[in-house]
Amino acid sequence: MKSKTLNNYAYLGNNRALAFTYFGRRIILDTRNIQHYSIISHGVYEKGVAWAIEKYLKPGHTMVDIGANIGFFTLLGNHIVGPQGKVYSLEPNPDIFDLMQSSVHVNAFRPRSERLNVAAFNQEGILQLTWSPAKHGGGRLITHDKIKHDEKTAEVPTKTLDSLIKSEDLPVDVIKIDTEGSEFYALQGAQEVLDKSPHCVIITEWNPKFLKARGSSVDEAIDFIAKRFKIIERIIKVDTVERVNPEDLKNIPHTNLILRN
Repeated sequence: MKSKTLNNYAYLGNNRALAFTYFGRRIILDTRNIQHYSIISHGVYEKGVAWAIEKYLKPGHTMVDIGANIGFFTLLGNHIVGPQGKVYSLEPNPDIFDLMQSSVHVNAFRPRSERLNVAAFNQEGILQLTWSPAKHGGGRLITHDKIKHDEKTAEVPTKTLDSLIKSEDLPVDVIKIDTEGSEFYALQGAQEVLDKSPHCVIITEWNPKFLKARGSSVDEAIDFIAKRFKIIERIIKVDTVERVNPEDLKNIPHTNLILRN
């Protein structure tokens, strides 16, 4: 994966801008969010995750982007899988979802893309999502009453991945998860998909503090990972991973993991 300084940028008004990714696709950004500045300047966001998606995703594959945010990895996935592939993008934040939809449209990816304004969870229902437009991430699910509300809130539907993936799109080849601490809930709702996708690669954020804050058991999450996946790797940087034992996960404060068999 190579990134470079890009000069292709246009401010569209109303805190919106158009920029280009390192792989040559247009993306609509929110100029209030500092996470988007690296896309503006270098066309890339979370280099290690982008590298891992490039490594494991192939033309014709099926990818699921859980916590798609503005759609950077959704666009990368669509770019890689091509017309014969499929990308499911799940993003519960209604404001960010609209940005992602726009980016998919301007790149003519609609035929190979399914965008869902839902939160991946372990059961179907309704939860509140809270977020601040100027802060990192797309927001946090209010899974219990001790979670503080940010500037904005909205009720969002929760769905299991098992209920969303069409049988003709199985097996799933790559799942990327970044949900600000709700990653284990998403995995719990994807057990049938995982059963039918034995070679699926999971690229997920890992943060025990965030998991606890959303009400998940870190021990249960580690046990789930240990039973489901033979190989656990921590992304150190582009093209560099470190093998991790399940018992070590509790002591890793924040990272991105690659889980595979």
